[in-house]
Amino acid sequence: MTAPAPPSSMPHNALAAATPDPAPDPQAMLSDALARAMHPPLGAQLWLMVDASADPMIPVMLEGFSDQARCVFDGAAREDLSDVAPWLVPLAPETPLWDYYITEIHGAGCAITLHSDLPFDRLKIQLKRFFRVEAEAAGTYFFKYYLPEHLITYLPIFSVEQRHGFFRGIHAAYGEDGATLHRFALGPQGALLHDRLPVPALPDTQVPV
Repeated sequence: MTAPAPPSSMPHNALAAATPDPAPDPQAMLSDALARAMHPPLGAQLWLMVDASADPMIPVMLEGFSDQARCVFDGAAREDLSDVAPWLVPLAPETPLWDYYITEIHGAGCAITLHSDLPFDRLKIQLKRFFRVEAEAAGTYFFKYYLPEHLITYLPIFSVEQRHGFFRGIHAAYGEDGATLHRFALGPQGALLHDRLPVPALPDTQVPV
């Protein structure tokens, strides 16, 4: 009579079939998807522009993760309003700043990302051109286009002249809306190119808005 084989002698494929695959990591999936979707063209840098008024820790965290993080405002405005102003910082995957962006900023409705080959000082000047917008009914008002909801809503209704001005030195602008990443770029004759890219959504985002 033949004795039964010990468990250690079970075929390898049988053991593999009996072991369930680990559940996918939503954060890793989102990180991979965004890294692919926002990969900058040759010679350009990916930038994060974030509204510090969304959370008082944002400036502290940005400066802690990168010595290149700067408030977009200058002079007295920077001194008085840096805790509620837009901040700009270069962003790259597989860095501590990228991990902070994935877990705390993306999906919170408080930031956009940009591709640009402009150096920081010139990019900051370019981005400040659209902070003040004139409207016949409302007069002059401060335009928070660096909030993804505003970017997605108002960039498509810019005039051709406004689009040329906005995208001067900027290859693309990105804003998220749930599980959709909106990509905007300037096309021929000033047409707005608008791509909607599906990305995973994390179950919870920490930054209140």
